[in-house]
Amino acid sequence: MGVSYIWIDLETTGLTPGKDRILEIGLVATTPATFEIVDEESILIEYPDLERWIANSLARAADLEYDRNDLTMHARVLEMHEQSGLFDALLDGHGVQIDVAACKAKSFFDRNGGAGRLNGKNFKSPMCGSTVDFDRGFLVAEPAFAEFVRCFSYRRLDVSALKEIIKGRYGDEFRTVKSPAHRGVSDLHHSVQELCYYLDRYFPPIEERESA
Repeated sequence: MGVSYIWIDLETTGLTPGKDRILEIGLVATTPATFEIVDEESILIEYPDLERWIANSLARAADLEYDRNDLTMHARVLEMHEQSGLFDALLDGHGVQIDVAACKAKSFFDRNGGAGRLNGKNFKSPMCGSTVDFDRGFLVAEPAFAEFVRCFSYRRLDVSALKEIIKGRYGDEFRTVKSPAHRGVSDLHHSVQELCYYLDRYFPPIEERESA
C-alpha cells in the first residue's frame, strides 16, 4: 500500500479550543502526487448534554434567560449545524464516544498509509486542510486525540495559505457554484478541489514549463 496525505476538517460548537467541543471529524486521504481522493470518513461525537446546550443557546439568541455557566453556541453556529443536518444526525444517535472517535481517526490514518516511505524516504503526512491550525488546536486541547495528533508530521499543508498567496499575487481566487456544506467530508472535497485548481493553473508540471 502506498502512502497518503491525510486531510482533516472539524465541526465544533464554537471557536475556542478547551471550551468548545468537537462535534464532527471529517477525514479524507489523497494520493501525494495527484491529490486524488482515495478514502473518506465522517466521525460524529456524541454528547449527552447536546440537546440542553442547543436549548440554552437558543434561549441566549432570543434574549431569554439562560444558564451562563453552561455551554452556549453563537446563533450563526446554531443555524449552520441545523441547516447542515449535523444536529439531527447527532440527536438521532449517530455519534460515538470521544475515545472511540479518536481510535477511529487513528485507524483511518493507519489504513491509508499516513506514515511510510515516499520516494525512498521516511514519510509522515502533514496535517492537511484549510486553516488547519484551527483543527489542530482543537485536537491538541482534547487529551483523547493525543496519540492521533502525534501520528502527523510537524508540518502543515494549508490550502488557505496558498489561497492568500495566489490572491495577493494574481488577484485570483477559487470559486465554485456550490458553497461548502459545513460538514467535514464535503468541506474537505472543496479544499482538495481548490488546491488542484491552484496547482493546475499556476504550477504546471516541469515538462510543460520546459517545453513552453
